[in-house]
Formats: sequence, C-alpha cells, structure tokens
Amino acid sequence: GCGLAYRSVVGMIQQRDKLDAAEARKKANSMLVPGVIMQPSGIFANVMAEEAGCAFVYAV
Repeated sequence: GCGLAYRSVVGMIQQRDKLDAAEARKKANSMLVPGVIMQPSGIFANVMAEEAGCAFVYAV
C-alpha cells in the first residue's frame, strides 16, 4: 500500500472524526485489506507487487 496515501487518509479521519493521531491510525488500519504491506509510496508498492508476480493494470 502507498504510505503517502495512507497518511492522507489518517489525517482526513483524524480531522473528520476529531480523533487523536493514534486513534485515527487505528481506525484507518481497520479499513486496510488484511496482509497489506505499506511502502513509502505507491511507486515502491507497485514495483514490489510486480516483483512478486502481480500485474499492473491501468484503470483508463
């Protein structure tokens, strides 16, 4: 998973639900697909997934 996007989601949850940072992270973690491995950015996540045999499919 993209760590940059994750941090944005945590920030949105924190602001919307008026939670402290730890509680917002806990809530965001509960929304992740089980087994997801967070990477610094989506580019790193994509490369690691492709090395593991996954295929990247453009949504366009």
